[in-house]
Amino acid sequence: MLSFFTFFPVILLYCLTISAIGKALNSSMARSILSYAYNYNFCDCLALNDSSYYKSSHGSKWNSLNNTYGPVVKVEPNPADTWVAFNYEFSSKESVGYLKISSISGEQVQHFVLHGKKGQQIWDTRTVDPGVYLYTLISNGLKSTGKIVIK
Repeated sequence: MLSFFTFFPVILLYCLTISAIGKALNSSMARSILSYAYNYNFCDCLALNDSSYYKSSHGSKWNSLNNTYGPVVKVEPNPADTWVAFNYEFSSKESVGYLKISSISGEQVQHFVLHGKKGQQIWDTRTVDPGVYLYTLISNGLKSTGKIVIK
């Protein structure tokens, strides 16, 4: 297939140079021309031997906000037989929250609307099957999660 670009090898050289040393927009445009006209492929992927960043435990900004301003919950006893107590405390500005308990498959088992900056919610576990359950306490858009084992 002959194209406009076939007759201009100078364009090829120019695009190769810009794609290698160019900045942002001009490099991107040069790569697009090379990909379209000359079937060049470019990958801006991380090198395979440079994945240590993803393996290390760098917390996200969201986790930092959640840990600082999010709700705090302590669950006891865990593992439990007949009941579980959720001792909660909301951030200084919120006094309403939502506690959702779901099975490990994601099916919601129980939910509670919580009022007050600090308090305790008791969950009667005699009506659920033994297993692992997940809880999420949400307040002011931030949440605290964990798991409960029912014997």
